[in-house]
Amino acid sequence: MNTPHFFDDIPRDIAYRANLGTSFVPEQRGETERNEYASTLAADFEMLLKHAPTDETQAILETEFARYRDGYKSRSLAYLHSKGRCLSSMIGCWQAYRNSRSLEQAGQFVAEPNESSAP
Repeated sequence: MNTPHFFDDIPRDIAYRANLGTSFVPEQRGETERNEYASTLAADFEMLLKHAPTDETQAILETEFARYRDGYKSRSLAYLHSKGRCLSSMIGCWQAYRNSRSLEQAGQFVAEPNESSAP
């Protein structure tokens, strides 16, 4: 197993978009996500390799680790996709302000007819 292959499991654009609404530097945070993913898999493989002394157990490890890697990749991508739907109020504060102001104005508009109908 080779670590650069692990790194390529997470596409750069997905990692970038996952951090677009929650980071001031989404490019750097996206690269950090990719690095953490690759280093986790590399560390896991190295730890498991210590427990596979024979060629037979190493072959089993290769097969089972590929299955583990596929599952970890799909869960990591699902996490990044869901994270991409989040927006920090600190990062998108102007939108949050605009939306809250719009909601406040809409609330006043709805409240006015009720107030005028009161005795």
